[in-house]
Amino acid sequence: MEMTQYYKDKLAEGQQYENFVMSRWPDVYPNRKLTIRESKYAQLKGETEEGIEIKYDGRMEETGRVYIEMQEKTHIDNEKYVESGIYRNDNSKLFLIGNMTQWFLFSKEKLVWLDRLDPPFLYRPKPTGTSIGFCIPVENAKHLCLDHKEFFFS
Repeated sequence: MEMTQYYKDKLAEGQQYENFVMSRWPDVYPNRKLTIRESKYAQLKGETEEGIEIKYDGRMEETGRVYIEMQEKTHIDNEKYVESGIYRNDNSKLFLIGNMTQWFLFSKEKLVWLDRLDPPFLYRPKPTGTSIGFCIPVENAKHLCLDHKEFFFS
């Protein structure tokens, strides 16, 4: 089944965010390399050569939460969700999740642990039709992540 327009739009937003991250990366982490893979390899091998999955959260400011994806489907009419995000079987060890004002760098291991532990502060929204995941309040995320960066534009 073909991808929905919504899914295509989200994919395009994600690619724009990757470009933003790539433009900021050298200033934030001058001694760490980051190489984005071509999209045809990203699904199988992971988004970056260095094992960092980059996710755009366009609703973080509105909700005050960081969304962690676990499963997805390209079309709402697809029967089953597939493993995605923190459960995708690829080289990802770190997840960089954010927007144009801030990002969080999490270990994949910590996010899987949080999902299984299911602490009271986690919020589990209804599946959107194309995504299943959980949310971490931004204030909790600041303490659970490996690194948090904020960006100010003048």
